[in-house]
Amino acid sequence: MKKRLLALVTTLMLMVSVSTAVYASDGFNKAVFDNAPDVFVTKDDMTGDLMAASESLLGSKGIVIPETGGGYVQVYSGVSISDDMNLNALIFKYHADDWAFIDSIIIKIGNKRYKFDNINMSRDVLRDATIEEDAGLGISSSTLPMMADLITHRDEEIRVRLQGDLRDIDFVLTDDVKNGIINIYNLYVAGGGTSKASMKKVDLGSKTTVTVGQD
Repeated sequence: MKKRLLALVTTLMLMVSVSTAVYASDGFNKAVFDNAPDVFVTKDDMTGDLMAASESLLGSKGIVIPETGGGYVQVYSGVSISDDMNLNALIFKYHADDWAFIDSIIIKIGNKRYKFDNINMSRDVLRDATIEEDAGLGISSSTLPMMADLITHRDEEIRVRLQGDLRDIDFVLTDDVKNGIINIYNLYVAGGGTSKASMKKVDLGSKTTVTVGQD
């Protein structure tokens, strides 16, 4: 589990495309993670760094089998907090035999379609010659409406498409995945992560664009 969390944290750090100074934590209340259910936390008291992730999603409950595109998707939800950085992110890790070359994400909630372009991507070839593509979404002010809809419609079907140059990967979020994402997000909100000052700084480092369509 620690190796999986390290991989998650590494991806979170790669998502920071500008100086970490713009992500100042603004006195984030890290105590919200103390004894919180379904949360795996690692922290360094000497540096003040804290990493938290949905514990269940680090395991088999985070795996979703797509309806199209083959392979499987592991969904992570995590938070990285330090004196210089305050970030909550969703990461979709696509594992397959061949590349899809994912470059955007669509999340359909209720009658709204949220399309994310200029997402944060990393790609890797594994020892067994299979591939992994990591698609990351940082929680910025433009993402907050989607998170609000996710919470409102958590008992309904929520569909995701990882759009690739070669093929698309379509799947439905499981209840375990929705619960894990919402749990981490609610703790992030409770700690002050979505305060106006915090979001303003996160927005400065975000390159992702969001387009909302409605049925």
